[in-house]
Amino acid sequence: MTARKTLLIALCGAIALTFALAPVTADAKPRRSKTRTLSFEDDQVEASFLRPEGSTTTSLSKKKRSSLIRVRMDFFAEIVRSARDL
Repeated sequence: MTARKTLLIALCGAIALTFALAPVTADAKPRRSKTRTLSFEDDQVEASFLRPEGSTTTSLSKKKRSSLIRVRMDFFAEIVRSARDL
């Protein structure tokens, strides 16, 4: 049991030492700040909004239709019949 503990401690130490001595890469990307400042001192900025230039439209109302689902009144009788056949 102590040999396993010693081996495990040595393995963990070797992994920790590997990460501690790993060289730091210099080509890591610099982090950008979350805020950005844009300067439009010499530029003229114009904006337009896209919106309808007419009247509002209306739709047809939904008509009442009968349901496509039909309730079967003889369903219970069919269940009893199929149970008897078993």
